[in-house]
Amino acid sequence: MKKKLAYIDYWHHEYTKSNDFLKEELSKEFEITNFWWSKYSKIPINEIKKFDNIFFFQVIFPYRIIKKLGKKNIIWAPMYDGLDIKSFFFNWVFWKQIFDINIKILSFSEKIKKFCEKNSIEYLNLQYFDEPKKNISKSNYPYKILFWYRGDIKLEDWIGIFNPNDVQKIYYIDIPDPGKKSELIDRKYLEKYNIEIIKKKFELNKKKFLDYLNEVDVFIAPRKKEGIGLPLIEAISHGKYVIGFDDSTMNEYITDKKIGCLFKNNIIELNKNDVIDNIHFRHEYAEQKYQLWLIDKNKINEFILKEKKKVNVNFFVKSIFWIDDIKYFIKSILKKNIFKY
Repeated sequence: MKKKLAYIDYWHHEYTKSNDFLKEELSKEFEITNFWWSKYSKIPINEIKKFDNIFFFQVIFPYRIIKKLGKKNIIWAPMYDGLDIKSFFFNWVFWKQIFDINIKILSFSEKIKKFCEKNSIEYLNLQYFDEPKKNISKSNYPYKILFWYRGDIKLEDWIGIFNPNDVQKIYYIDIPDPGKKSELIDRKYLEKYNIEIIKKKFELNKKKFLDYLNEVDVFIAPRKKEGIGLPLIEAISHGKYVIGFDDSTMNEYITDKKIGCLFKNNIIELNKNDVIDNIHFRHEYAEQKYQLWLIDKNKINEFILKEKKKVNVNFFVKSIFWIDDIKYFIKSILKKNIFKY
């Protein structure tokens, strides 16, 4: 009989299905019950308490709430782009709390791996790759480019990489993430670069996005930080040349100029031969990495079920945790971050 697992995730992933690849693996060992959460949701503590195995994807409840769950087997898959703790002190407190609760980390980023090592947290480091596509079309010149504006990377951040004469067309998908607004595009770019603006939604029809991806030669990663970076991974699996911001996880996937290039401003010299001549190299890279993923994903359930190490946070450190509780209480009063349970 399968063990039961509570899978707690942000509400919008119910529609995007962006972590179904992970649920598919977990379902081999566990019977999964989904709990979809937003910051205004009521947290069903009494329901979650019924599960011995609790898995958090991206979202993580505050320390004081997790403590109410009791001694459970808790696993968290944090996303690097979601770890936005600007204060050094509260960042230090946060990871000490993760250690104290004895949460095991499923890491999809080298940056998260370093957080775990620094704080003596048990982790399993993975790099997800999609299955490479067999029929990959050759790259062409002038390029066709695909960019999905999601509210982070803007057109001006990368457009200067390309000479207008090198660009046949730019498909600009204007679908910002929840809470983000469309950008105002200077008309000079629309005319010089033959930009087609697309406002179709892809949450429920991934095929539409892939149709555009199949047609282009270059893909621009849409964020400065990624949790995993599924659009980027899709582009790699399709043999596209990828351009991304120089941070995780883009710089963990783009490791060779034959695969793509990284920027922190838009003055990169793009080598035309790297884009056009290395389609087979990119396919072999994607195939090798995919085979490694097939090996590594088999370790996930074993990691989740293995007995946890005993930990001990000293009384002085624990006494500081109340400061973090005060921070969340103030946020609740200001209605910036409400946790109901």
